[in-house]
Amino acid sequence: MTWTLRLMGKFEMTAPDGAAVNLTSQRAQALVALLALENGHSVGRPQIWALLWEDRAEAQARNSLRQAFSALRKVCGVTHPFPFHVDATEASIVPDMVRTDIQRIADWSEVMRDEAEPLFRYQDFLLGVTLPGAEFQAWLVREREHWRELFVRAALEAVGTAERTSDLPEASRRAEMVLEADPFNEAAYRAQIRERLAVGDRVGALRKYQQCRDRLRSDLQIDPGPETQSLYHQISAAILVTAPQNEPLPPPAVPDREKPSIVVLPFTAHGGVGSFVEDFAAGLTESLTDDLSRFHDLHVAASRSAFAYQQRAVDVGSVCRELAVRFALSGRVQSDGGRLRVQARLVDGSDGRVVWTERYDRTGDDLWDLRDELSEVIVATLANTYGGRLRKAFQKSPRAVSSVGSEAYDCFVRGIDMVDQWTFEALEPGTALLQRAIDLDPGFAKAHAKLSFCDVIAAHEGWAPDFDAALADGYRKARDAIAADDSEPWGHWALSYCHLFAGKHDLCLHAIEHALRLNPNDADIIADLGLFQGCAGQADRGVDTLKDAMRRNPHYPDWYVLQLVQVLFDAHRYAEVIETHGRMRITSPLTDLYLAASHAALGDLPKAQRIFGKTRAEAPEVVDRIRTDPRRLPYRRHEDQAHFLDHIDRAERG
Repeated sequence: MTWTLRLMGKFEMTAPDGAAVNLTSQRAQALVALLALENGHSVGRPQIWALLWEDRAEAQARNSLRQAFSALRKVCGVTHPFPFHVDATEASIVPDMVRTDIQRIADWSEVMRDEAEPLFRYQDFLLGVTLPGAEFQAWLVREREHWRELFVRAALEAVGTAERTSDLPEASRRAEMVLEADPFNEAAYRAQIRERLAVGDRVGALRKYQQCRDRLRSDLQIDPGPETQSLYHQISAAILVTAPQNEPLPPPAVPDREKPSIVVLPFTAHGGVGSFVEDFAAGLTESLTDDLSRFHDLHVAASRSAFAYQQRAVDVGSVCRELAVRFALSGRVQSDGGRLRVQARLVDGSDGRVVWTERYDRTGDDLWDLRDELSEVIVATLANTYGGRLRKAFQKSPRAVSSVGSEAYDCFVRGIDMVDQWTFEALEPGTALLQRAIDLDPGFAKAHAKLSFCDVIAAHEGWAPDFDAALADGYRKARDAIAADDSEPWGHWALSYCHLFAGKHDLCLHAIEHALRLNPNDADIIADLGLFQGCAGQADRGVDTLKDAMRRNPHYPDWYVLQLVQVLFDAHRYAEVIETHGRMRITSPLTDLYLAASHAALGDLPKAQRIFGKTRAEAPEVVDRIRTDPRRLPYRRHEDQAHFLDHIDRAERG
């Protein structure tokens, strides 16, 4: 006669006969969870109502608790014994009558051994349960922190076990799980560094070290510990990457007409043979190749093939034909006193035309930081889906649509151009083009992801007749994208948008951060992370993230600025909202409302009223929608939503 409880994830309670217990009240769910965690130990009634009914006076809270127990008895029925002990002063669960998921996962190490991926995550405890009151929120945070600590401890044990059995890929995978829960864990970073070293990827090992160092410095203002720095010193002197001279090169790939293709030719060094400039140029070439390769809809020639052309006078057209690529990125690195100058250019190998060129002047002591910064900026300029110079050149080039794959890519590019007009009239033909891309290539993960985003747009903008149905379609298509290619970041990005509008902000941030682990150089995803941080109550951090995306992608599209306006307002940086809005090339009704609210916040009510009135006249449905349906403003905290709506009301009143 055992009742079962699920507390990790969405709350579920099941009777001994397998029937679901329909306990819909979030306070009742929290009450059951509180008693289950005590596992038979009694909890006093005052402690319960102080935690769950903090927002009510004592007499009302006492009565609410009494009603909650009465409702609990009612939904549990009389067929089976009631699994709780309740008297006038305290309450407890009857442990022999109840089995909970937390009883098993209290020992995460057992779960780690039994399953490739744990069924539950520490942050899923009482997922979706949100009650007013600081005491409840503090209790929920403490409980999730408890499960997080257990999770990290068990995952580190799994890392150690995998390393002792020389299964370094498994150790690295487990280490990634640790870093999801504890982004400052140096032991996990060291495991990933050792795994990269084991396969001879010194550049990748250094990149992992830099990720560790940058995270510790930016968030904790400390440097890595001696053990981690020791690993760094072991590899930093051997970073120069050259192709083996005596091994035959692999045959060139079949020409890829279906998507943009590129080779990064070795950047030339001007500063003396054997100098730091030569090392820097070689490392930058390798970083650019590695970073571009993270974009799955690009074909990037292997660095080993490219380094075969090092220190040789080459014709770009011949190289492109030999390596079966359309474009070549080349450049030179020059040292001038304390300044480093990098010249980069993109050439179309079919006709020798220079598609793009840029010069970068940098100063600084940390050459690895400079190399990473330059790689980030160049890759974002070339490869991002929105505004990337490589993609634009490919779209404009006269290419034959000679295969199903190339037609699918063409439909995808045209589809996102339509969808990103962000109008009801453009959404339907854009969606049709994306669906055509999937029909031609069912494994086209990016097309599945963008189609999921279309459903989210339709739900958010009120273009879908049923918000929940549209969001459910978005979830399904995001999961289709991940199933097609779980290493493609866009599938996880699409899933993060679904979580955002479902009000699951922790899962939203988890999904988009996973997307960025797959491709840290996708500035478009970084920009969306900034928006999500603002919606999750981290507005100042969101502003910094959006500005970082703009730095990485200097030719950023207009929607970066649209999102920056919102997050600046969320950060109460009203003057910056007005300044940023003033330099926008395009606006939207929503950003105009943020502008009106900013003027109201600064006390300029006449101007606020004029802007609001104009917006209301041009887009009355937008104003009505954000006031009547809180899902259209997907903030985690009620006070952030109220902050915006209250200032909109002030702008309207004048």
